[in-house]
Order: sequence, then C-alpha cells, then structure tokens
Amino acid sequence: VRAALADGQSYDVARSVTAECRCNAGQARREIAERGTWVCHQCDSPGQYVLDPNNPTHACQTCPAGAVCSARTVTGKVPGSVWEADSQTGRYTLTSCPAGYEMV
Repeated sequence: VRAALADGQSYDVARSVTAECRCNAGQARREIAERGTWVCHQCDSPGQYVLDPNNPTHACQTCPAGAVCSARTVTGKVPGSVWEADSQTGRYTLTSCPAGYEMV
C-alpha cells in the first residue's frame, strides 16, 4: 500500500488485510480443497434447511416428514411437537409429540 503524507512525501507501507466472509441463512459452506477456499451454496428452499451456514460440516438437509422448513428453521406441522437441533450433525430431530400422537 502506498501512503501519501501531508508534506507530499509518500511511503510504501506493508499492510495485512483480513476479510471475514460468512454464508447467509439458507446457504451451506462448501470447501474447495484444491483451491484452499470455499463458497456459499444456496439450499433448495423451502424443501431444505441448514442449521449453521458457516460450519463446513453442516450441509443442506432435506426437510423431515412432519415438519415445515425455512432457510434455517424447522417447525413441526403438528402443534406441540418438539424438534431439537443437533449441532454435531447439523440436523433437526423430532424429540416429542403432543398427547394423541406418537413417534414412528
């Protein structure tokens, strides 16, 4: 980087710049090993979701049966059903059903 001062002199200045890039909700981070970089891949919405768009191990997931998905969330079709996020696998799992329903 070349810096100019008020007295008209200029100097070469070594600068290191770090840019933080992040994927948005509804996108999954895909590594490109041969280039040492990554890109954000858009998930198919509303049929898919991604729990953490910036975790390279979390891919786009197909919306589970019994749920409605948006870019980042899973909501049960049955009111009172409980879906929990698993940060290790990047998936939502049905953990309980309301009275009168059962998990199959």
